[in-house]
Amino acid sequence: MRSEAELTGQRSVPPRFPSFTQSSFLIANSLLQNSYIIDHHTPLIFPERWIDLVVVLRGSTECVYDRLKSRGYAEGKIAENLEAEIMGICVEDAREGWEGEGQVVELRSETLNELEQNCERLIQWVVNWRSDHQ
Repeated sequence: MRSEAELTGQRSVPPRFPSFTQSSFLIANSLLQNSYIIDHHTPLIFPERWIDLVVVLRGSTECVYDRLKSRGYAEGKIAENLEAEIMGICVEDAREGWEGEGQVVELRSETLNELEQNCERLIQWVVNWRSDHQ
């Protein structure tokens, strides 16, 4: 199991990053130069040519509820997010926008272990992509 320091190259994630965005921070700091990770709920606003991989993080409704409640989200916003998760709206939007095979990947992201596994998987994807495109 890699430590946060190994993943980020520093001791800890700065406190200004809420726990939900730590995965983006960890991955972004582990990648080689000239790579970008876009952390956005609506990736369709970006041109398809900019995107090599779309990763949709998923969670159970219980996990999503607890996560948003702990952040102080209003009940209406929580309900909206739960509905989007149940209906798979983010995945559906991503698949409509990126039809290339393997371009949209769903990853479960509920635990710290899953977070670490997701980071490792995405880092390996970038390494492989760069090797294939040199």
